[in-house]
Amino acid sequence: MKYELKIDFKDTKLFLDFIKSCYNNGVLVDKTKQLIFDNTTTVFPLCKGLSNLCARLHNDEIIDGSLRFVINEEDDFVSFTPCSIYYEYENNKYSFSV
Repeated sequence: MKYELKIDFKDTKLFLDFIKSCYNNGVLVDKTKQLIFDNTTTVFPLCKGLSNLCARLHNDEIIDGSLRFVINEEDDFVSFTPCSIYYEYENNKYSFSV
C-alpha cells in the first residue's frame, strides 16, 4: 500500500473490546465488525475523503506495532474495517500481521 494514515488511538478499553470481539486463536474471525466514528469525534475530520485508504491504529498499552484497517466514509460517519489477519499475544500485548 502506497499511502497509509497513522493514528495514535488512546481509548484503550474500546480498542481492546473491539480486538477481543473479532479476533480469536491468533486470527481474524469476524470480518464484519467495524469501529465507527461519527462526526462528533476527532477521528472523523482526519478521515473524511479517505475511503479505501489503509489506516494503522496504534496503542502502546495493548499493541506492539499497529493494527491495520480500511477506511470507509459515509455521510455522517467513518468506519474502520480490520484488515490485519493474524496476531500473536505475548508480554500482555498484541502484535498483528497481514
